[in-house]
Amino acid sequence: MLYQPQSAVATGPEPFPRPASTSFAAMLNAASLAFLQHGDLPNMAVSLLNAATDLLETDGGLIYDLTDNKEPRLLAACGNVWHCDLTPSPLVPDSWTEGFPQQCWRLPVDRGESLLLSPDRGDFQQLRRAFPTSIQSMLALPLQTDGSAIGALFLFNRRQGFNAEICGEIEAIGHTIALGIAAARDRLARQQAENELRQAQKMEALGQLAAGVAHDFNNMLTVINGYTSLVRKNLPEKTSAHQDLGIVLDAGRKAAELSRQLLAFSRRQMLQPQVLDLNSRIDNLQKMLRRLIREDITFEVELADSLPYIKADPGQLEQILMNLVINARDAMPNGGRIIIRSGCREFDRPFTLLHPGSKKGHYVWFSIRDTGNGISPEDQKKIFQPFFTTKEKGKGTGLGLATVYGIVKQSGGYITVESAPNQGCCFTIYLPRTDDGPEVDLPATATPNLCRMGKLLLVEDDPEVLKFATKALLESGFQVIPAGDVELAQELFDHHHSEISLLVTDMVMPTLSGPLLARNLRRLQPDLQVLFLSGYGQVTFSSDFLSGQAGAFLAKPFTGEGLVGKVQEVLSEGSLRLNQ
Repeated sequence: MLYQPQSAVATGPEPFPRPASTSFAAMLNAASLAFLQHGDLPNMAVSLLNAATDLLETDGGLIYDLTDNKEPRLLAACGNVWHCDLTPSPLVPDSWTEGFPQQCWRLPVDRGESLLLSPDRGDFQQLRRAFPTSIQSMLALPLQTDGSAIGALFLFNRRQGFNAEICGEIEAIGHTIALGIAAARDRLARQQAENELRQAQKMEALGQLAAGVAHDFNNMLTVINGYTSLVRKNLPEKTSAHQDLGIVLDAGRKAAELSRQLLAFSRRQMLQPQVLDLNSRIDNLQKMLRRLIREDITFEVELADSLPYIKADPGQLEQILMNLVINARDAMPNGGRIIIRSGCREFDRPFTLLHPGSKKGHYVWFSIRDTGNGISPEDQKKIFQPFFTTKEKGKGTGLGLATVYGIVKQSGGYITVESAPNQGCCFTIYLPRTDDGPEVDLPATATPNLCRMGKLLLVEDDPEVLKFATKALLESGFQVIPAGDVELAQELFDHHHSEISLLVTDMVMPTLSGPLLARNLRRLQPDLQVLFLSGYGQVTFSSDFLSGQAGAFLAKPFTGEGLVGKVQEVLSEGSLRLNQ
């Protein structure tokens, strides 16, 4: 009787039927054709094992291969008697290595040579003691391609025994089986890589669309939230108008958060990475994360010792943890467990070939595992797309995992998901390790009146944003020279560069980018400080997009208070450097 592993059962056809007179070569061709039609490796292995046991008249056998982690995976097993004295049964894929003697199934792969149990051998009685009485004879040989073992073939209880002549024939059959399985594995690996590449291209296109929408949206929100904040500030607190404008501002902040999530997904938000100890960050966030879950959920943390440093934006790292913990909580309406783990891993060439988008190198990882409902294979293909959600209407924006995906990719990392319906879910985030050490904070010092430190050149191509930002800075006592385009800004700087202490410029403009404008102006004034504004950032703050121009960054949408505070911060840091 033939057993097909349940964990590998596909939706395709039954194993290829076996005509009694079919030769092994014909069966191999038939099995290969079935695989090409349906892409089902276990069914192919079943057909090949059927052919081998029929041709050699054995009681049965098994075929296993090795996964990427060198773990044995049962592809096919059949038999009537040989497995009867083994517990648990070696025909059950989840526990077959427990029932099958460890020294048996490992030897062909570890040594790269055949293992023979036959009454013809002089040491038969000594070897016999290692096997149950139901196995009277056995031949096991490694399945090898290019000098490396990819698995093994076992055949049991041949009526005529395993003599030297038949062993030679079986080795030829084993070589043919190895070639067939290797070709099938390569084809499946290529299919997986092609699918992941198509998914990556789709996500990139969605990211470009999301970034464009967020950019325009952020300009409008800057004007809406900014003017609302300015007007509300000048109204008595207890008036209805003051309270109504507070509601408008709350709605504006929620809209701004949606826009930030879109930028995170599109990998175009501005990150400010720092050298971090991942374990320390997770430890510091434990209290906050525990408050996100219910009392019927157990929260566990298992962190590896002495992890290397990573370089990441601490705020975005916190966002990843929060989003994944909230997702895990929502997947367990009846309670369960959330486990956070950490560790290290190297991405080698085989890994990157199977996982498009990953890059070779050393990574520090953390995972969030839950015992919830799990995610179906169909939904796993869509979970990182913006606005896709399996939650009830009104209980999710569909941007949580999209945000995580964008932050991880923008940070140079990689993310994987392992899940099945009703079997929980595990997200693993890999971030590149760094050999840099953490930065040391300098003590704060007193700074002079910043409004008297010179004029600000404000450059913004959106007229409404320019008007609002100018008004907010003037009301706070700063002297402002506004410019609606790059050409005017360069002309104004030529006439007033000795008076200007800070350039406040939009990042992306039609004729020249903010960083390139800063480079041009610094030719006249090398110590010019710069504050970049944008609703459409790029990669990281230290990216090539900045053209080597150092500066601070303020994301749109911003309020008048936010803009003024950032200007004061930049001028204060500049004053500190001058006094050192």
